[in-house]
Amino acid sequence: MTAARAVAIATESADVAVAAFSQAGSLDEARDRLVGAVEAAATQIGSLIGPLAERHGFRFAGIDLTLAPFPEQARSIGHAIERLGVDRFGAAGTLFAASFITDCLRRSAYPRCGFNGLMLPVLEDATLAERSRDGLFTVNDLLLYSAVCGTGLDTVPLPGEVTEDELAGILLDMAALALRLDKPLTAG
Repeated sequence: MTAARAVAIATESADVAVAAFSQAGSLDEARDRLVGAVEAAATQIGSLIGPLAERHGFRFAGIDLTLAPFPEQARSIGHAIERLGVDRFGAAGTLFAASFITDCLRRSAYPRCGFNGLMLPVLEDATLAERSRDGLFTVNDLLLYSAVCGTGLDTVPLPGEVTEDELAGILLDMAALALRLDKPLTAG
């Protein structure tokens, strides 16, 4: 028996959240704008990829609309969080914002595959990198945020003198969260 061929799409779509939150006057409006923008993007992607996949004998497996950033402010999830009302990423309210964004993604209706969550890759996001340099959050803060968002630790700067035991402790903390919360978390 041969496995069915499938195609899936993953996006770098933090800019969708930046745009949605930049125009919102309230949390309700921010939620509505982000859910609407995510669903519109998914509809556009699905309408292009679905027929193309079918024409070539592939099953369309879905979309991972994780709000992954790109290293510029206009496509920064850190900037989106600050547009939502958090003074600076890492300040009080960041955990709420991470949970809020994840809830918006869960409310969005589209064919899913992958994480479909909030991604906080420090070294790939202009705002997160700047806030990290300013000492506004730690690896432990990122672990806390991963409890309510979705992807764990990704491209996190660690001091050159970090020991194997310290690194193992970070990974064990993340594993404990993944097991306790029954959700996949990654470290990259």
